[in-house]
Amino acid sequence: MIIARHKTITSLGDEQHHELVIDWFDRDWKILITENVKRSTTSAFIWDNNTWRPFAGQSHEESIIYNWIKQGKIIKLKYKVQ
Repeated sequence: MIIARHKTITSLGDEQHHELVIDWFDRDWKILITENVKRSTTSAFIWDNNTWRPFAGQSHEESIIYNWIKQGKIIKLKYKVQ
């Protein structure tokens, strides 16, 4: 698994958004991770079929990526992933 790109975006209220592209299983996985300061939660979305959708463990590979995000193996997060 290779992180091809990582961009951090800080919005109003100091919320952090991480836009990642992971090269894995001969595919680019475009991921958006949002850290919500007010609720102390983190949401992760994947770009699929031209739309952002929550991770749903639709494939084995997707489940592995989601678990690695939750465990902080891909990117260190301040808050827990929902």
